[in-house]
Amino acid sequence: MNLNARVTGFMLIVFSLLAGGLFAASAGAAYNPEDPAQKAEYDDAFEIATEGYEFGMPVLNMARTFRKSTSVNVPSGRGAGPVNQFSHFTELADVRDRTVVLPNNDTLYSMAWLDLSRGPVVIHTKKPTKRFHVLELLDPWQKNFANIGSPPRGYPDGSYLIAPKGWKGKKPKGLTTIRAPYDRVWIIGRTIVYNEADLANIPRVQKTYAIVPLRRWNPKRPYSYRRPQPAKVDRTTNEAYVPGTRPGQNPAVFFDALGNQLKRFPARKIDAPVLRRLRALGIGPGRKPLADGELSDAQIQAMADAVTQGPDRMRADLLTRYLNAFDAKNGWNVARMGVYGTDYETRALVDQFGLGAPRPAVAVYPLALFDSTRMPLTGAKSYVAHFTPNYARPPVKFFWSMTLY
Repeated sequence: MNLNARVTGFMLIVFSLLAGGLFAASAGAAYNPEDPAQKAEYDDAFEIATEGYEFGMPVLNMARTFRKSTSVNVPSGRGAGPVNQFSHFTELADVRDRTVVLPNNDTLYSMAWLDLSRGPVVIHTKKPTKRFHVLELLDPWQKNFANIGSPPRGYPDGSYLIAPKGWKGKKPKGLTTIRAPYDRVWIIGRTIVYNEADLANIPRVQKTYAIVPLRRWNPKRPYSYRRPQPAKVDRTTNEAYVPGTRPGQNPAVFFDALGNQLKRFPARKIDAPVLRRLRALGIGPGRKPLADGELSDAQIQAMADAVTQGPDRMRADLLTRYLNAFDAKNGWNVARMGVYGTDYETRALVDQFGLGAPRPAVAVYPLALFDSTRMPLTGAKSYVAHFTPNYARPPVKFFWSMTLY
């Protein structure tokens, strides 16, 4: 297990809360909060819409990340690239890199988006690769459903057929099947870099990670497949937004977009209770509550406010969790990530403050925002990070580090 200790001066969280608190949208001018009946309708709708925002933001943010990352037709060298193709970093992450939230500076990333609607693919990794490496597989709801490489309880290096649920084709001999919950998969690969001089060695390792369409798989020559190159190269990524968060949009369109994603990537059986509650506002698979025009002004205002206030509410939730456990965890926030069940709040927080986080068997990410006196961390001060002798070497298998932001 890799303990990658995250120390961050995430001042936006602290100062936005202390200075301004939450704010309201003004999308539904016809709503009159002085009318008791409208206010009651608003309050009921706001509670449901807030739950819908928390439930739906992770899948919508993944869709945004997909659109942005795959808007180029050749690998960018910073994680963006066409579907079913790795885009390998050749330099450590820096301030330009916003795809993964809180990136580390210990590994080079290798990212890819799989589109299994075109058919299964084969992922091949050469064995043995002794240095720490992992290919983390995430579904559109941000579940880390499989890992290939070094971490325990994952899949060892080899050749794997990645097929969506329900695929009934014939599996060639020599391949182990990994069933993806949906036909879209985000791969976040990490390969450890020991030092600056070691950077030049990583591309040779990255070249041993292969994605091959099943129909082109040759087990005797796993690296023989060559993709056709575009006539005109485009490495410029296009910006993408979660619907309802772009300036000038009615924030309530967020829920129309959520209906599209619920149809494209259906929720699980265990999500049935929350889907029943959302149905009261017309939110559901294929539904467009705003466009359908069946909601009242009070309900539309409540939905818009739930989206507009969402980011500040997430910051407040994170800060509350952090401070409540401050003494018990010695000033660190530690959450189990990668698999969430029906813990939608944790999933939404990870989406905002740790997008791409894997299971604890791969990595644990403690987060610190304040010093031991409960004052916000700031680059204007110097600090001493102290580990007692018993914990000077955390009990991890591969590596640990402290990263400052």
